[in-house]
This record gives sequence, structure tokens and C-alpha cells, in this order.
Amino acid sequence: MKKISAALDLSLKNLAAYGSLRFTPRQLYYETCRRLKKPKGLNWRAATAVLAAGSLPAVGLASRKTNLSVAILAANALAGGGLLWLRKTPHTLAPPISFKDFENALENYLQNHQRPVGLLAKINDEQPSINYSPIDLPWYGLPRLLVCQSGEIAQMLRANSFHLEASCAVLSLKEASPLHNIFREMMLRAGQSRVFFLHDASFAAFSILPDLRERLEIPESASSLQILGLRPAHAERLHLFIQQGESVGRENLETLSFLSDVEKCWLANGLRAEVAAVNPVRLLRVLRRLVSGASAAQNSLKFSLPPRELGFM
Repeated sequence: MKKISAALDLSLKNLAAYGSLRFTPRQLYYETCRRLKKPKGLNWRAATAVLAAGSLPAVGLASRKTNLSVAILAANALAGGGLLWLRKTPHTLAPPISFKDFENALENYLQNHQRPVGLLAKINDEQPSINYSPIDLPWYGLPRLLVCQSGEIAQMLRANSFHLEASCAVLSLKEASPLHNIFREMMLRAGQSRVFFLHDASFAAFSILPDLRERLEIPESASSLQILGLRPAHAERLHLFIQQGESVGRENLETLSFLSDVEKCWLANGLRAEVAAVNPVRLLRVLRRLVSGASAAQNSLKFSLPPRELGFM
């Protein structure tokens, strides 16, 4: 329990460094898991440090035993490069603790500390929380709408003023099934509005996609629908923590033609990765870019980033 408490405390301090960031208990759980369990291998900075430290004996032997010095340098280069390559290989992680154990640790923490400003209250996904009271809403156009499979993620985005910064309404799937008449009127007023759907990498999420437009009752003449959700490929490239559920029959996955055979096998094993497992700062940054249509920033050091052709993240 002490180890979990220490990781929880460090996670809260790191998230507090972002100032006004708001995050859910589920996101804090995954941040704590990241403190307790690192991905396989080493990132490029750590691998470089290992190479440098391991090469010190070779420097001392360089003037007397050249062959031995070269052998030591080669061995360290292979070790450092191998550990870096291992970090870059796609893989997911099993959570080091259960969410129940985390909740117990968080409860103990809150008994002895003031509640962190950024920590949002746990919500009930079954209870929509949108207020439709402003009578002038239909007079405004709505160019963008983001629908989140998770009510907690929708709450987190609204708490971080994502809807205001991106000029994009944010609803949970429960709140948008179907869309309230006010939202449909606003979308029609905007003309060509765009609807985005953010979902987990899970069989349940992919099962929603074929009938999503009908479920939301989106006005087809005025809106386009774009999927921003996680795929198993994203979960592996981002080294996300995954949850184990019940296995799924392969016959139920045949209609998911946009997934690779490897991804279908991943889902058939009952694996799922939640959007909450993505670092909240990264989630906000990437969603702002994707929803606004801005081009991705170019980065010459792509060690920790998945290929952009994968889509989301």
C-alpha cells in the first residue's frame, strides 16, 4: 500500500504542474499505474545514458588495449540500441494494481490530505448532465460536435473548457442518444457541421459504429461523421494499460473490415484499452488538433510517437 500511495502522490504532483488541468479518477488511476510500471526497454535518453556509462571503461583502456576497448564499446552500443528498440516495439501493459486497490489508496489519501483541485468527482454515466435551459441556443450555429463513449471523458473535456477553446460541443454517448432538438437545430444553422466520435479500443465500442448515425439521429444533410477513437494498434504503439474482459467469437468481428487480422485477434481475446489510459494532457492536445483540423506539428525526434497514418494520437 505504501508503494501505491507514493506513486499516487507523485502522479498528483505531476498533474498539478499543469496548473488548471482537470482529470478524472480513472485517468489518475492510469497515471499511477505508469509510475508503478514502465514500458519495456528504455527511451532514447535512458539508453544514451546507459551507453555513456558503460563506455567509460573503454575510454580508460583506449590507449593500451584497443581491441578490448572496441569490444566494450560495441557491446554497449548493442545493449543500448537493443533496449531502445525494445521500447519502440508495439506492446501493451497489464495494470500493476486493480482499480479497486487504487480507489482504496485514493480514499486513504483524501482522508489525510486536502482534495486535489484538479480531481473531478466520480460521475454516473447513466445520468446525463447537460443543461438545455438557455433559450437562445438555437440561434447559434454549431460547426463541431464531439461525442464521447465515456461520460467521464466528456465531463473531463468540458471541465477543461475544451468545448469553448475548440468551438465544439461535447456530449457523452448517453447524452447524445439521440441528439437533443436544440443541437440538431444548431447544426442545421451552421450548414456543414462535423460530428466526431471518441471511443475506446474495445469490441463494444466498434459494435456501435455501424449504426452510430442512426443512433444519434444526426441530420445527414448538414453533418459529416468522423471517428476519432482508439484502435488496438494505437494502444500498442502508445504502450497503454489494457483491461481483460470476456473473449469474443471471431465470427462477431468479421464485419469490422477496417481492422487488421492482428487487431481482430486482439479484440477476440477480450482485451480493451480505454481513452482514459491516454495521458490527459496528450489527449487534450491531440483532440484540439484533430477537431480544429490543424496540421500536426513536425517533430524530428519521433521515438515516442506512433505513425500519424494510424489516425488518432
